[in-house]
Amino acid sequence: MKQEKQLLLSLLASALVLGCLAACTTTKANKLSLPKAETINEKQLDDKFIEATMDFAFKLYSACYDNQDNTMISPLSLMTVLAMGANGANGQTRNELEKLLTGMPISELNEYLASYQKHLMTSSKLVSSNSFWIKDDDSIKVLEDYLQILANYYQVEVYQEKFDDTTVKAINSWVKDKTSGLIKEIIQQLNPFTILCLINAVVFEAEWANVYNIEDINSGIFTDINNKELTVEYMYSTETGYLKDDLSRGFIKKYQDNEFALVALLPNEDINIEDYISKLDGKRILNLLENKQFETVNAVLPKFSYETDLDMIDILKNLDIKTAFLPDEADFGSMVDLTMVENIYISKIIHKTFINVDELGTKAGAVSLIAFDTKSAPIEEIYIVLDRPFIYLIIDTTTNLPVFIGSVLTIPNN
Repeated sequence: MKQEKQLLLSLLASALVLGCLAACTTTKANKLSLPKAETINEKQLDDKFIEATMDFAFKLYSACYDNQDNTMISPLSLMTVLAMGANGANGQTRNELEKLLTGMPISELNEYLASYQKHLMTSSKLVSSNSFWIKDDDSIKVLEDYLQILANYYQVEVYQEKFDDTTVKAINSWVKDKTSGLIKEIIQQLNPFTILCLINAVVFEAEWANVYNIEDINSGIFTDINNKELTVEYMYSTETGYLKDDLSRGFIKKYQDNEFALVALLPNEDINIEDYISKLDGKRILNLLENKQFETVNAVLPKFSYETDLDMIDILKNLDIKTAFLPDEADFGSMVDLTMVENIYISKIIHKTFINVDELGTKAGAVSLIAFDTKSAPIEEIYIVLDRPFIYLIIDTTTNLPVFIGSVLTIPNN
């Protein structure tokens, strides 16, 4: 018995050691301090911002829509990361980004977004986080004015890293942490030309105001885009927010505390989903929501869960973002000192999302990443390790003529 007890204690001790080792090997990034946030103006959320933001959301969704697979984006995440990028842009590059985002100057959008983020963050159900990753290289000098904007309006965490495999792990660790594990990875590698990354992460988790009971769930048939019949689990409830216009009908289902709600829209039978989405814009959606009817709706909602992974470059090109992606024409001179590094441009925009809807509620996450590359890779640290045969010279430094020349093929023992 005594031996068994000692063996058990030994195993427990080993487990604790292994646990500590695992904790110690967690990837930690080199966090820098931002300038102290200044007092800023915040614009109250008004019709101008709401209409422009809704229009941006559906313009972007229509551009991202895949007619063969589930599509999901987070307009909040994409607007935030693109706005952070626009603050570092000048000239035509900035004009194109401003036009896509809301049509208003980025300085004005900053004030609206600061107010919007504060409004959203009053709820424990949604968290939005931002980070800025800078390659550790003397040739990369991020401008103080740009960092001040990030501090004032976007509460960004700033990291300086080597941009190697360790940095990839650190970025993915940050993403996993900020999305509560819903999205575990945003990148697999960083190329040698990438010097900056802007990232936004959004996570949402909420229970329904009225959760479903076992008797509210039944199997049924769902007919997919290719007319294939699938057996799924449906959730039945009665809701009081009824939506209807000439193209669709739908309902509103609220989450706990009524801070957020799910809006479900079903196109009329004579309208296919692709045609319906092509007709959606911010004005139509706002009209639908503003004209909701307080009628009882027998709502039948399938359980569903999926994730998406979008490369946004071509999508944004189709929305007239052109110069930001051109190595010779992009102008991000308000972000970095371009006298110290060749021109920078956006090389990658990745948008990942995840959603799970079941009888208890909804979990959803999104991450948006913008990678900025330079035309030529910054000078890397160079190491010369003389660990094999080599040649040497001893020279006269005035003429550079050798006084001695030799080789080391082996190193005798003293």
